[in-house]
Amino acid sequence: MMSDMLVLYDNVARGAKKTIRNFFLVSLVIVFGIIILVIAFSQGWITVVVNPIGHDKPFEYEQENYFDQRNDESIPEYFQKNRLFDIVRHSVEPGETLIDLEKQYGTNWKVIQKLNRINDPIRLNPGEMIWVPVKSMPS
Repeated sequence: MMSDMLVLYDNVARGAKKTIRNFFLVSLVIVFGIIILVIAFSQGWITVVVNPIGHDKPFEYEQENYFDQRNDESIPEYFQKNRLFDIVRHSVEPGETLIDLEKQYGTNWKVIQKLNRINDPIRLNPGEMIWVPVKSMPS
């Protein structure tokens, strides 16, 4: 009877040691994974891209940057009618996105995308020439 108790105690003690060791190893892996992710984000190896498409509430643009496409008018027709805007050619630099062009020219990235029939607004081909609408200077 006493030997059965010792065997039971020994099995419970070994199981507890394995559980503690496994918990420590899993915790160590998680901590190192978090450290690697923090380094990767801080060095720019990983980036997060937020796509506004699919939100319940539509994205509101400032009036000066918004081109009215609600009446199903094509973008070239819009620019032919509206003389407040000019279209310029832009050579895409490596790593440049439509969001960068939106900030640089003060226009809307969706309009640039539609005007140039670009499928992926994040990946542009360096050296590619694209059309960008910009505000005209008053005469």
